[in-house]
Amino acid sequence: MNHIYLKGNNQKTLILLHGTGGSEQDLIPLAKTIDKNANILSLRGNVKEGHMNRFFRRLAFGVFDLEDVTYRSNEALDFIIEASTRYGFDIKQTTAIGYSNGANLLLSMLFLKEVPFEQLILSHPMLTYKDKKPLKQQTKTLITYGNNDPMTSLVETQYLIKLMDEALVLTTFSHQNGHQLTNEEVREMSRFYQS
Repeated sequence: MNHIYLKGNNQKTLILLHGTGGSEQDLIPLAKTIDKNANILSLRGNVKEGHMNRFFRRLAFGVFDLEDVTYRSNEALDFIIEASTRYGFDIKQTTAIGYSNGANLLLSMLFLKEVPFEQLILSHPMLTYKDKKPLKQQTKTLITYGNNDPMTSLVETQYLIKLMDEALVLTTFSHQNGHQLTNEEVREMSRFYQS
C-alpha cells in the first residue's frame, strides 16, 4: 500500500487512515498534535472513486460493497502487521486513528478478527456490516461523532455505539456539528490517548 512512515522518538506508533478523497498526508498534523514524539504510519486507500482515494468500494452513497470491505480490511491489517516488522515498531503499542472512510475500515476489522492495536480512535464512522456483531476484545476505543452529521443519522450512530459498547472498552464523544473534524474532537482524542 502507498504510505508514509515517520520515525519518532518514543515507543508509540500512530496508524492513520484518511477519509474519502484524502491522502496519507491528511492526518499527519493531527497525529503530531496528539503525540509529537510517536512513530507515524499513514496509509493511502487503494481504491479510486473517480479521482478520490478510498479504502474500499461503495455501490452508492452509504451502500458498501461488503465483499470489497472484507478484502480491503484484511489487506490493510496484513499490511500494518508487515509494516511493524519492516519498520521495527511494536504493534501492541499502536493507536490506529481513522476518519470517516478510514474509520469505517478500522471498524470493519473488528467484525473480522482480533485486532493487535492498543487503542482505536474512530472519527465519524458508519456501520458497514449491518447483519454482524463485532468480536469481543479488550481494545480501548474512542468514537467521536457529530449530532448533526449529514452522512449518517444519529439513530444509526447510536446503534453502532451500542454494538461497540457490548464488544469493546468504549468511550464516546459527540458535538453539535456535522461530519467535519472539530478542535473539540482533537482535544478529546488527545485526552483519550494520554489516559
